[in-house]
Amino acid sequence: MSYIAMPMLIRLSHRFGFLDRPHGRKRHASPTPFAGGWSIFIFFWLGLLICVRLLPELKNEMVHYLPSFFVAHALVFVGGVIDDFVSLRAPVKLVIQIAAASILFSSGLKIDTIYIPFSGSYLLGDLSYPATVLWVLLIVNALNIVDGLDGLATGLSIIGAVGLLYTAIKLQIPVVAALTVILIAVLLGFLRYNFPNARIFMANSGSHSIGFVFAVAAIYCPIKSYTVVAMLVPLLVLGVPLLELGITFLRRLIAGKSVIRGDFGHLFHLLPRRGVSKVKTVLMFWGVALALQIFVFTLFLFDRRIVFSILVVFMAVIAGWFLFLLKREEQN
Repeated sequence: MSYIAMPMLIRLSHRFGFLDRPHGRKRHASPTPFAGGWSIFIFFWLGLLICVRLLPELKNEMVHYLPSFFVAHALVFVGGVIDDFVSLRAPVKLVIQIAAASILFSSGLKIDTIYIPFSGSYLLGDLSYPATVLWVLLIVNALNIVDGLDGLATGLSIIGAVGLLYTAIKLQIPVVAALTVILIAVLLGFLRYNFPNARIFMANSGSHSIGFVFAVAAIYCPIKSYTVVAMLVPLLVLGVPLLELGITFLRRLIAGKSVIRGDFGHLFHLLPRRGVSKVKTVLMFWGVALALQIFVFTLFLFDRRIVFSILVVFMAVIAGWFLFLLKREEQN
């Protein structure tokens, strides 16, 4: 349904002027519809409600969380829509996201345990609320920050959702399996029109919505399966956006720049400036994300300490590559 509806949404966006026009940091070639996030939100919830209707066991599992999940998700989505029209200030967006995280927390969707590799698991106690809020903020904004090239955030989200789906199946968590299957389906329908050169953007309403679904799924995993894998996998499946977010934060902090103001220092901006085509840049990022999914699969097959050690080396190499490119860019 996402695939079929997209051409109509594109035509309506052009008719009513729901267009992202090139200016400032927005350097796409021509005015492009920014309503892709609307279809992602609508069809995700349509798919989820159909699943809940057809699968009684899923309904029984979700009945307690579904209302708060919808209200919180709708809040994030509406905030994204408003931001797409009038460009909300960063503090306002943070307040909206904190409010959504608070709604989740009040319903029982919260992070109450943290796992530290090679050390063990620890109950958070009174730190559960700030941990839940911080997690939602991290994931929502990590997805948003990689939405800088056509198809980049969409493809990374699909790849990450596949890894989370595999984990949900292995750990027998049907709610997370349903969330990820629906998200994959909706995004595959959208990707056909978002891949370079994009005919429609997901914009903030889309990246925030997708990030929120990931945040909820990642919170739900350890609640239903108290295992090390359930805690580590969400970090792996979103490794590329989180790595980009972390390096961007440090880069701006070291340079004395605002950590919340956008710039053109992201790796997906540096590569095209060094002559790499946008399509190749997107495919390179997807390749790194696919490599991280291999680590997800191997967590179920081999000694997790060995897998984690190799993962640390892999992430260090990727981070080092980014810093090398950044250094060369500054020298030029």
